[in-house]
Amino acid sequence: MKVITQGLNKSYKDKKVLQDISFTIENNEIVAVIGPNGVGKTTMLEILMTLKKYDSGDVQILGHNLHKESNIQKVRSKIGVVFQEGGMYAYL
Repeated sequence: MKVITQGLNKSYKDKKVLQDISFTIENNEIVAVIGPNGVGKTTMLEILMTLKKYDSGDVQILGHNLHKESNIQKVRSKIGVVFQEGGMYAYL
């Protein structure tokens, strides 16, 4: 799954959470997102999972521009995410 972000920005009111984030993830690459609390990791992942809108920049997943895509379910059906901690285990 090829993912391209260019100049990704997201703010909550006056607080800039993501500022000018650019990267490319090529097909068959494995990526880990690490860093201290409060730096925007969850916000970035929520944007890439199509769960949150971004303010500006460009995000493309498998050639679909998230800002312009009318059928977001088409993109969601291609996405898989594995988190460090499973949220379902407490419920099983």
